[in-house]
Amino acid sequence: MTRPNFDKKHPRDDSDDAEETSTHQPSKKTQRTLDDFVTTDRSSRSPSPERNDAASKEISQEDIFRSLRLRRIVRENHGADINQCAFFVRPATDHEEEIDASNILATVGGAQANIYDNEHCGDHLDIMSHFVVDGQGYGPVVGEASEPPTQVLLTCCWLSMPNDAVLAAGGSDNDIHVLSIARSMELQKLVGHTGDVVDLQAHPTDRNLLLSLSKDRTVRIWHVGAGRCLAVYETKATAACLHPYGTTFATACADGSVHDWEIPEDMLHLSTSEANDMAEERVTEGIKIAAASKLHAGSTIDCMRFVGTNVLSKSVNGKILLWNPETTQIIHTFNIKGGGNNHCRFDIR
Repeated sequence: MTRPNFDKKHPRDDSDDAEETSTHQPSKKTQRTLDDFVTTDRSSRSPSPERNDAASKEISQEDIFRSLRLRRIVRENHGADINQCAFFVRPATDHEEEIDASNILATVGGAQANIYDNEHCGDHLDIMSHFVVDGQGYGPVVGEASEPPTQVLLTCCWLSMPNDAVLAAGGSDNDIHVLSIARSMELQKLVGHTGDVVDLQAHPTDRNLLLSLSKDRTVRIWHVGAGRCLAVYETKATAACLHPYGTTFATACADGSVHDWEIPEDMLHLSTSEANDMAEERVTEGIKIAAASKLHAGSTIDCMRFVGTNVLSKSVNGKILLWNPETTQIIHTFNIKGGGNNHCRFDIR
């Protein structure tokens, strides 16, 4: 297996028509650290509550949408779908060493993960770092019998580590790649799934914990610092979401049923040595909180997220429901234009 490749080369298409959508060329500089990109003056970006309240009275929603404009189009050179886009969101913790890197944007598509700076380059998206699964490169070289990359990254999420922004990415190679943006290197490769990794979520209160959902009919909880799996939940899940308190998570199945699963308290906030000493736990039964016919009429749920104490779930028939997980009462229904066979994911911030 070749070494994972963090290439500083811009991942945009080099063809002639790329000029139609991309005119910005990255300046030739010496290698920059994460501090060159992250925002340090939070006060300049976050208006006071008094100013915010006053502005909300003067600016209507229509005014906001009218002011939106297309800032930038970037064509990535892998020639495949961009499967997920994730902004770094600083967690609500009291750790002073955690940086504000909310200007950083990551995308995954093909065999690539690309990280952009979305704030400090005017209307441009400046490439910060670039990762290719197993260092397979950009594709076949003219005149050589090389094959294009076959692995596909399907999902990613950000992890907040001391003085670093860390991206976890997974896909068709069944592994989870933990990537340091500050050091431009792969910190860990979490191995254990035997099917495509289709969803990754960072734990809301423990920055070392990571939830992964795979087509191998399991959900796993990982300790990133120790690089090992702490628990395997056997479920044919198509979607999962962590509760904001981090003590449970919910899964949805292809038939539309929803189950709740507990994360043991002794699994939270472990040191690396404590995580290494803990035996892997296997869980086979969760608590059913919604029957298949109750919410989405048996349609497959492909995305689910908590909104406070309520749940927002989406099924492939184009219906999004906001509902109470304790009573399964539907609070609001949204219909996606275009009807059925709609596969996509969303996030809540």
